[in-house]
Formats: sequence, C-alpha cells, structure tokens
Amino acid sequence: MLDRPYAIFSCTGAWGGLPIRIRSAVIFMNTRDKNLARMRNNPLNWRIDDLHHVAQHYGIDWRNEGGSHHVFSFPGIEEDVCVPAHRPLKPIYVRRFVALVDQIRELSQ
Repeated sequence: MLDRPYAIFSCTGAWGGLPIRIRSAVIFMNTRDKNLARMRNNPLNWRIDDLHHVAQHYGIDWRNEGGSHHVFSFPGIEEDVCVPAHRPLKPIYVRRFVALVDQIRELSQ
C-alpha cells in the first residue's frame, strides 16, 4: 500500500433503513508538501530555510548575491518573489511565495 500515492477504502452500511456508502482517501504527503500546506494555513513564524526546502522540491531557482534578500524565480513565470531574510518572515512574503508555487502547479497541469 505504500507504493501507491493514495488508497481508497469503502464501507457499506445502513442508516435509518437507507443504504450508505462511505469512501475515504488516504494521501501520503512528504515533508515539503506538508510545509507548503502549513504555510498556506498559517503564514506566521517561517524561516528562509523553510522556503528554500519547498523551492528545491518544486524546482524554483533562488539567488542571493550576498545581500539580505533572496529572490525566487521560475522559468515561464514573469514575476519573481523577493523575500528579505529576516527572522521570522513576514506573512506577506510567505503568501507571495505560496502564490508562486500555486502558479507553478497550474503550469504543470
């Protein structure tokens, strides 16, 4: 079961004389996908290293020429995301980074 990305379990029963069918999916996520979901739900208290790990997973390029800002970019997307490397990151920068990842996921579909 671990070799598939998801497994579907089904169950049949009766509720009040009516037959019901319950289906649930179990999705296996890696740490980077979990971090992205956490960033989306709560953009507070993230570090630049967390963004680097997610960026590496999605193939996002980042550059830092010795300054205090990191620039995340992806080929095919015109808008770059510039993030200052202060701790913790402000929520607006995390939201912009998540928006960049969402644009990349739309391109890949």
